[in-house]
Amino acid sequence: MSLDERDRKITLKHEETKGLMAAMTMEFPVKSAELLKDLRQGDRVRFKISPQGSDFVVENVVKGGKEALR
Repeated sequence: MSLDERDRKITLKHEETKGLMAAMTMEFPVKSAELLKDLRQGDRVRFKISPQGSDFVVENVVKGGKEALR
């Protein structure tokens, strides 16, 4: 994982999302720069995306663990 706080973007290596996208490394815009404040490059995270036009936006992100994403 890498972060671009200035442009509110996060690059994530993710697993396959069945029926949506293959496993890959991809840059996503984030809904709010606040989502990135406690993250550091290289952290393992869980994230939730939602469609926005022809893109997907990260709506929530948490470090590792098994926290529920809302």
